[in-house]
Amino acid sequence: MLLKIGYSFLLIQFIVISISAEKERVTDGSVSPQDRHKPAAQQKLNLKSGQESVQKFAKALDTNKDGFVDKNELLAWVSESYQKTVDREAVERMSELDENADGFVSWEEYLRDSFPEEELHNKEEETLIAQDKLYFKQADQNEDGKLDMQELASFLNPEHHPHMHPVLIAVTLLEKDQNGDGAIDEKEFLGELDDQRGSEWYNVEVERFHTVYDKNKDGKLSGDELTAWLLVDGTTAGSYEAESLLQNSDDDKDGKLSYDEIVKHHALFAKTEAAQEADHLHPYSHDEL
Repeated sequence: MLLKIGYSFLLIQFIVISISAEKERVTDGSVSPQDRHKPAAQQKLNLKSGQESVQKFAKALDTNKDGFVDKNELLAWVSESYQKTVDREAVERMSELDENADGFVSWEEYLRDSFPEEELHNKEEETLIAQDKLYFKQADQNEDGKLDMQELASFLNPEHHPHMHPVLIAVTLLEKDQNGDGAIDEKEFLGELDDQRGSEWYNVEVERFHTVYDKNKDGKLSGDELTAWLLVDGTTAGSYEAESLLQNSDDDKDGKLSYDEIVKHHALFAKTEAAQEADHLHPYSHDEL
């Protein structure tokens, strides 16, 4: 149940950031002292951030100090922020799941927390439990029957950990490959969106299926195509976010962002998952901007 969000996260993030490319002028504002010398992944950026604050954020993104922010620098920011989210989630979930406070999460502890007793024998829940069991076993690299902090992080976010990728793909096929051919066709790819023909989301996803993922144009995703879909080029869940930020903020279409372009499109950056994680790092200073 919990782990189904891993691969659907990619789809949700791409759609949200693609349709939220709005333009907003920013006004002057103060800057938190804690933010002055921090990397971009720790800069506090939200919709209320002033121009001075956004300028400092842009400079922090520009790690090679050439006056521009390219896709690789955007990707580095997004990836670092995502990793901080993964690490923080593991710490939070460990405190919730570790009933006996031994520093580990057993399968029984996870099961009791995630699936109410009355649902354990529900057919749908049994399927989800079986899938989570596959993830748990793969995450338990030392095979001691329990997860330490690092193993728990890979269990909760398998797309971020290469050793979890085979299970992520296998579970996706079990769930979505309705005709059992070992591949994902357009209808299986769309899922519930297939019932929303004509909607903006439907059209976007159909185009992505045919132009981005189905490289050999055989009408289905298999092998490397399946990996590219689930794992976003096999490297990071932030590739689409970085690409969308670049496309929607690069007004002069030179393939990179000036500081002014980042300031102008500050609202788009502030709505990303990466910015939300950075803001979370400074819960004590929300009133400063």
